[in-house]
Amino acid sequence: MNEKKLNLLKNLTLLLVDDEEALLDKLHTVLAIFFKEVVLAKDGQEALDIYHSQNIDMVISDYSMPLLSGYGLCKAIRQEDKYIPLVIMSNYSDKEKLLSVIPLALAQYLVKPIEYVTLTATLISMIEQLEINGLDIFVINNSISY
Repeated sequence: MNEKKLNLLKNLTLLLVDDEEALLDKLHTVLAIFFKEVVLAKDGQEALDIYHSQNIDMVISDYSMPLLSGYGLCKAIRQEDKYIPLVIMSNYSDKEKLLSVIPLALAQYLVKPIEYVTLTATLISMIEQLEINGLDIFVINNSISY
């Protein structure tokens, strides 16, 4: 069942945002296995510009970044789209940050370092959020989905 859900990601584009280049490259390598496309951004402002110029289906962002934080990015996106699955990653799990993101209706809040099992569980949560919001993806065949 989980493998079937993860296969749905092959039709989606993920926006991955982090100012740590090494982590961004590592996550990109892993996430590229699952998604049709993984678009990278090194700060929140670049990510917001990409979000406005490309068709983005899901977002995973670091919390603390220059120019625009992951919180600010997700807040701006959520004002425009109430249903897109959003995930924030952070080196910290402090109460203040956790409470601040509740209104964003995140699919998940991840604490770094992120293990593979946690990452795949998060991807499934993101898919389930699409399903809950009635944005299911139906695969007709290997090249056509709706």
